[in-house]
Amino acid sequence: MKVKDLIDLLSTLDQEAEVVLSSDAEGNSYSPLASHCPGRYIVSTGWAGDFYADGDWGTDDDGLPCGVPAVVLWPTN
Repeated sequence: MKVKDLIDLLSTLDQEAEVVLSSDAEGNSYSPLASHCPGRYIVSTGWAGDFYADGDWGTDDDGLPCGVPAVVLWPTN
């Protein structure tokens, strides 16, 4: 999901609602949203990859930043 899609989705919801995140894909537990972090995401498989906070990523052979712009939402736990 892109940031603009998340904004569109969140704008249709109760603005006072708490944001919670599942601790895993199976939904074994949930946690409130604690913070976020912009950076870059580098895909390693179709379902996983690595995230680097702003400035911590490398560059490719052309000197361009590796990965794509991304935002991580961090849960409390």
